[in-house]
Amino acid sequence: MTLRKASIEWAIEFLSRHSDGDIFPSLPEISAINSQPQGLVRALANKDLKSTFPPQTSRRFIVPKEEFSYRLATQLHPQDSIILSAIMHQFGDGIEVRRLPKDQVFSYRFDPAIDHGLYGPESLWNKFWETGLKESLAYPYILFCDIADFYNQIYHHIVENQLIASGFPNQASK
Repeated sequence: MTLRKASIEWAIEFLSRHSDGDIFPSLPEISAINSQPQGLVRALANKDLKSTFPPQTSRRFIVPKEEFSYRLATQLHPQDSIILSAIMHQFGDGIEVRRLPKDQVFSYRFDPAIDHGLYGPESLWNKFWETGLKESLAYPYILFCDIADFYNQIYHHIVENQLIASGFPNQASK
């Protein structure tokens, strides 16, 4: 599997502007890479990533969530964060075209742009609650659930199969 130059450039700019999430501080390595991005772009573009750039060690933390709870958080190595962002930029449309419509699934939609990142700027949170309220009027009871540790319980092979069905190369899925 190889990455296109445009996807790598987008990933470097994206991470420079938005960091790699909202839990950790910005990585100084990303700023350094962004000061001369073409070096990394030349190193990554159209190269076999598996043999040339194997995944690096990530950092894992326990992060406070509320007064008495926490969540596990992982911060990828800067190189891996750039590669993952480039993979999503390059292949993410394959996931979006397979999704249910916006009036059935109220989550962020894949729409990569430097200004707002990988997902469109439109928040469907209010639409979710409005639709839920409208649908609930037909019933005497409603059930609201919050699944604890949802992401920790997802089987990796199911995600991998969905990525392959969405057109991701086997190596990107792994």
